[in-house]
Amino acid sequence: MSRGTVKVWKTAGVWACFIPLAILNGGMREHVLDKALGASWALPASGVLLSLLIFLAALVLLPRVGRMSLKESWQTGWLWLLLTLAFELAFGLAEGLRWEELRAAYHPETGNLWVVVLATTWLSPVGVYVVKRKRKHRKMKKGNRLKSKGWITLVVTALLVWAGSDWRVRTWVEVWMDGKRPSLSAKDLQWGRPSSADAEETEVGLPDLLEKRSGQVIRHKGYVVSYNERTKQPNWVAWTLTPERFKEVAGRSDKFLPDPAVDRPVTTEDYKHSGYDRGHICPAADNKWDVQAMRESFYMTNICPQNHNLNGGDWKELEEACRDWAMECGRLYVVGGPVFEGAPRKHIGDSRVAVPDAFFKVVLCLAPPKAIGFVFENRAGSRPLRAYVRTVDEVEQLTGMDFFPGLADSVELAVETTCALGDWML
Repeated sequence: MSRGTVKVWKTAGVWACFIPLAILNGGMREHVLDKALGASWALPASGVLLSLLIFLAALVLLPRVGRMSLKESWQTGWLWLLLTLAFELAFGLAEGLRWEELRAAYHPETGNLWVVVLATTWLSPVGVYVVKRKRKHRKMKKGNRLKSKGWITLVVTALLVWAGSDWRVRTWVEVWMDGKRPSLSAKDLQWGRPSSADAEETEVGLPDLLEKRSGQVIRHKGYVVSYNERTKQPNWVAWTLTPERFKEVAGRSDKFLPDPAVDRPVTTEDYKHSGYDRGHICPAADNKWDVQAMRESFYMTNICPQNHNLNGGDWKELEEACRDWAMECGRLYVVGGPVFEGAPRKHIGDSRVAVPDAFFKVVLCLAPPKAIGFVFENRAGSRPLRAYVRTVDEVEQLTGMDFFPGLADSVELAVETTCALGDWML
């Protein structure tokens, strides 16, 4: 094997070191930057941080490949550029993303500075060449100082990695940020927005719990959840569907995460070997309109142990029907969650996640006023949606909740006591 070929393989090896840096940078964004800066700033900040880490890693590692001319530095830059593009494309396709979804996810309008990272990867070898040439004739003392800076860079990088992965640091950041957040009660939270939002968005209101039970209300970008610490399940999840939210900005995440707003959160480990799917209440497909909303739809407070056949069958069919109804109505209000018939009879995982007996979903359209409810037993089945239909009143009696309490009494009575299947094309 020629020396040139060996050098190419070595430079490719240096590029491979950027992959764990990118993974660790992603962990930093989710566990530290999101909390410290907020989601809108965390994504671009992580792009800048990753660009810096890539250049510093190139500055430390590339000289160990051997002396490189300016031409070889440019060739290395092009090689790294092609490797990065091929890796991202292959990874995205392996995740099942379409080309349009990949392009949207990396678009600068979403706050993603991947273009900056790409440019840094391409130009880093030339940057290293320029830095080394300027320092070529310096004294050995300064050369040793450069080596010291390299070691300092590695130590700082290791500290950043530790800060992003250590649970104690994450907990400290979460507690500190919680003290900065305004306190919001259940009545302040209307369909994913504070009460200062426009009246059209907030006029209906969130469900009321008629029976006393644990209920921590958490507002995420795409939905609001009432989380039950005892069952480790949501009491309910509420969200709004509009045609505007069907614009695909973010691809499906598939990364299930503990909810940082919960003190003792459920993790995906609790579901391993349980025989149950991690079933969404607010579907991931209803959150493609925003990168943050998509990521938060995979928080475990939005997930329930669900029969595999139900999750991929009739429950999914209802999710798709809701999107069709939103296109027809223009705005749809949806509430869903688990149903427990008495005390939970089965639990999974170390967190003792309660397994629901059934699931409910209620749907409201205001133009024209109409509502419909559904109840699915948590077991396999393949039946038409009309077989699961209930009036909203019937679902209220089953769940002990009052849905759509913000409606005028006359409207609430009209839409909750009856359900015409023809109005919903069933």
